[in-house]
Amino acid sequence: MNDFSNRDRNVFLIKLDSMIDRGALMSRYSRTSSLDIRSVYDREFSSNPDRGSDFYRRIFLEYGDESVAELVTAQAGIQNVSNVASKVIEEIRIGISFLEKSSRYVRYDRKVDGHYLYAPPDSIGIPGALRAPYVEYCDSLFDFYSKSLPVVTGMVERVYPLDAQVFDIAGTEVPYADLGTGESDIAEKAYRNALRARALDDIRYVLPASTLTNIGMSGNGRSYINLLQKLETSGLPECRNIGNDLYRELEAELPELVKSARNAHGKEMEDFLKSRNDLPDHLEVNHDLPAVRLVGHEPEDVAMGRIEVLMEYPHTSGSLESSRKINQGNIFGSLVDARKNRRHKPGRAFETVNYLFELNPSFASFREIQRHRMQTIIRKPLTPLFGYFEPEIIARDPDLIQNFRTLMEEGLELWNDLRRASGIVVSQYVIPFAYRYPFAAYMSLSEATYFCELRSTPAAHYELRDISWKMADEIARVHPHLSGLMKFIDRSASGLGRIRAEARKEMKLKDTDRGKKADQS
Repeated sequence: MNDFSNRDRNVFLIKLDSMIDRGALMSRYSRTSSLDIRSVYDREFSSNPDRGSDFYRRIFLEYGDESVAELVTAQAGIQNVSNVASKVIEEIRIGISFLEKSSRYVRYDRKVDGHYLYAPPDSIGIPGALRAPYVEYCDSLFDFYSKSLPVVTGMVERVYPLDAQVFDIAGTEVPYADLGTGESDIAEKAYRNALRARALDDIRYVLPASTLTNIGMSGNGRSYINLLQKLETSGLPECRNIGNDLYRELEAELPELVKSARNAHGKEMEDFLKSRNDLPDHLEVNHDLPAVRLVGHEPEDVAMGRIEVLMEYPHTSGSLESSRKINQGNIFGSLVDARKNRRHKPGRAFETVNYLFELNPSFASFREIQRHRMQTIIRKPLTPLFGYFEPEIIARDPDLIQNFRTLMEEGLELWNDLRRASGIVVSQYVIPFAYRYPFAAYMSLSEATYFCELRSTPAAHYELRDISWKMADEIARVHPHLSGLMKFIDRSASGLGRIRAEARKEMKLKDTDRGKKADQS
């Protein structure tokens, strides 16, 4: 029997074939006096194939204990979903982990079955009279992408030529001209990969929000229930269809759980969610919003006092009040000194200091910011009302930037037509990634430190680097002492930002190949 990884140790893996059985068995920990859950399995589960589903049916009907739904997980793929719908899906911040197809490293210049990779109009609620203009506009965006990609790649190569690059070889900065034969091979591969990534960083701004992507997700039953209800109440036909398809697939795997998304209790929850969305839209044009604005914070002395008390608290035998009387000294400074790299997290005390930002990046960059889950994001429907971001390399070529601007203006016109015909929610699909997308972001000092240090690295997208610098500057303006925690903000010139990471990757691949050959000899 392989139902458990072992039968005689206190740490083991549960390997039952059915996820519903795994969850039901684990939930017995709270309701059994047995010292070993494996004996519970032998007694209650092994001879009853319906034990798991029977258990969940009884728990939900008799107790309504939703926490047991978190013990059951499933992995799902959602393919050929638009970037409008994918952002709705990825708003579920807790209980589901997502991995999405990248627009920074994957090209979108190829057609599949004669069509570019954007959502067909009949699947997303585009009305009949506007379907042809929608297709024509999306095709024109992808045509620009396809025709301009080699041009932009050539421009990047001229701006950042190979012979001007410096490579990190075993911790030493070595100009390309001084590399040995084996090292130059690695450098050239890294350069080509970095060149391609930098070109895609610019050209992706022309993609429409209807661009198709793929999402892989792993989550627990409770979060899937929340996701199903969110998809049903989004106001987007595409999301409702995805929700119905996902329900059908999960029903076969987690039948007693996902039914609660569609029962009377679930419908009541959907009505509540819809009521929060049924608010009037007030459309105002404001092109003057900065990329980063710090809207809310507390006085630094209050925040610093709380942090030092909470850092001291685990090391005392008294209460929080008594911890305040301790002469803390420079506990904060000691922690800052102890951080040797950005992976050294500051600790839970720093989650009690919070900042409210209004960020105004392009929609392309919002897609990456949203993946930082330890923040609260409040966002609007995507519109063209706040202007658009002009990519650095494309802006160097007069013809390219003029064509780019023309496409942006055409998108504004089509958006207006679509908004009048179908409303602001459906009209999001025609907005290119370049358009600015303001949203509110509420985050702790701990998350702000993680975000700004990670997104300021040379490998990050250049727009996100600028946003991370400005966020760090805003925090330093109001909390100059606390901002010292952000030791690893990287403000160095990026150039071909991915080149160091690509060189490290190629070196690892070479070492791996060398190791395989040694093992085979």
